[in-house]
Amino acid sequence: MSESEQITVYQLKIFILGISPMIWRRFKVHSNSTITDLHYIVQIVMGWTDSHLHRFVIHGKDYGIAQSGGIWFTDDPNKVKLADLQTLLAQFSKPVFLSTALTYFTRLFR
Repeated sequence: MSESEQITVYQLKIFILGISPMIWRRFKVHSNSTITDLHYIVQIVMGWTDSHLHRFVIHGKDYGIAQSGGIWFTDDPNKVKLADLQTLLAQFSKPVFLSTALTYFTRLFR
């Protein structure tokens, strides 16, 4: 396996702002996970039922899964892998996951 094909594991932490006590989760994902994978992983770790429109905002660019009557995205979430965003992921010190109802922050830990 070449270095460009090597899989990295990212540890992410997400939390909901404006709620006390704080609700947060820390979990690990592979670098070959897609935006679609990340969407469903977040749904599972937070115990959600995919009932709120939301998007990932990574350095000003929107990513996500389009829903009828909701947000549309230029990139196919099944093709964008976290490894493709590696330089952006390495800079996770700003909020990158936003929701229409609540704001979430994600931070990368290596």
